[in-house]
Amino acid sequence: MDAQKCLAFIFTIMTGTAALGMSYHMKTAEIRDDGKLVFASDADFDEALAVGFFRVKRPSEIDISKSRDFAHSFTQDKKYTEFGMLDFVNGYLLSEKSQSVRFCLERDNWDRAYPAPVKTVGHQMAEIGVKILGAILRKFELPEDIWFNATAGCSAGEGSFFLVFNHYDPKIIDKPHGLDAHTDWGYITVLDAVEEGLEVKINGEWQKLVTEDGFFIINFGEPLHRLLPMVSASLHRVPTQTKKIRTSTVLFLDPRMGKFRADSGHKDEVARVWDWDASSRELKNGQTSEEYAKAMSQRLYGTVKGN
Repeated sequence: MDAQKCLAFIFTIMTGTAALGMSYHMKTAEIRDDGKLVFASDADFDEALAVGFFRVKRPSEIDISKSRDFAHSFTQDKKYTEFGMLDFVNGYLLSEKSQSVRFCLERDNWDRAYPAPVKTVGHQMAEIGVKILGAILRKFELPEDIWFNATAGCSAGEGSFFLVFNHYDPKIIDKPHGLDAHTDWGYITVLDAVEEGLEVKINGEWQKLVTEDGFFIINFGEPLHRLLPMVSASLHRVPTQTKKIRTSTVLFLDPRMGKFRADSGHKDEVARVWDWDASSRELKNGQTSEEYAKAMSQRLYGTVKGN
């Protein structure tokens, strides 16, 4: 075994992946023509909320090949590798902790870089996320007149929607993780990932998610868990990739960064992440979304830089 492969193998052992033998088959849902999220049973919906992950059937009109091509190719295209950083969450990003190279843009910046077919996929994934978020808020009977503020605009399609491409290259061997154990920053995550590699902590044990083409993986982030503690924001990770390139496309429905859009009717209100007090039926402990995002980024990625 050469030195590079040996080092990568050691990193794999350190993350515990070599000993991982358990797999988890996610519960399945679909979004009907009327926009409703439907599981096979209430018990399946409850399990998805408790685990923090499920899968939803990908609508046939979504041409996912365009975003998959982008995820594989952006690291070889100067247009993107020389794009640089717009800020700590936007741009071509390298991490001091993560093997993944990311290209990430919030929706307000999509026109600056993403081809039209890629933007279309992003909007379609975001629409799915908004419908799922609404289904969960409705299930727990959160008053609809506070949805907008409670979700920092996400429930009305006015959150910060990040379209992110992850590229895990086995040649990058100096990082301790593919992506370290973390919970997501946003309310809903819509993920296209067919290659194995995503692991989730369920009942105290790391388990491999069983993936299958034709579905999006859905998981819940910290702000939704803060708002509704019975909805799990489960720890998940990607081990160091040692054999082949792994890619993924992710749409994050995050709290609005800064003020809401002018056409939302809330342009003067700063977006915040909230706790919901069910007994007093009030939103409490508001934290500005920018403060929240900076703290989460530092925790997961450490210092990030452009290429």
